[in-house]
Amino acid sequence: MIAQEIATPPIDITTIESRWGDEDRLGHINNVVYFRYFEETRVRLFEQLFGDNYRQTASSPVLVHSAASYLKPLHYPSSAIIKSWLHQSGNTSLTLYHQLFDSQSSALCTVAEVKLVWINLNSGQSSPLPPAIKAWAEQQTRVDIPR
Repeated sequence: MIAQEIATPPIDITTIESRWGDEDRLGHINNVVYFRYFEETRVRLFEQLFGDNYRQTASSPVLVHSAASYLKPLHYPSSAIIKSWLHQSGNTSLTLYHQLFDSQSSALCTVAEVKLVWINLNSGQSSPLPPAIKAWAEQQTRVDIPR
């Protein structure tokens, strides 16, 4: 993945405050923490769009792929501004693209791609997207991930 401006408006913009404990020995936000920020972004997005309903079904999203490219460090104290786009949707999955910016400098710090697959909670097998999520995904503009 490469850093590139995306002309399509994001489906979501989330701000997350860094915490002192997010720092590593080098004085910047640890690379593992970025994935927690992206996870929090997805949870907030789904709750905003679907309320608690997306958690109260017989299926649930699980993360099956994640990749990130780190471009610039993020330091404490700061806020991460995360912009998200829909890259692909399938019968059982969504792939999202995230860009994380430093709120103080507006610098693009990290780009990430994540794929979620819905599974049946009883069988553990993949399951079709819930109707509300499928309908939402069909209305979104998809973006190509810069490579």
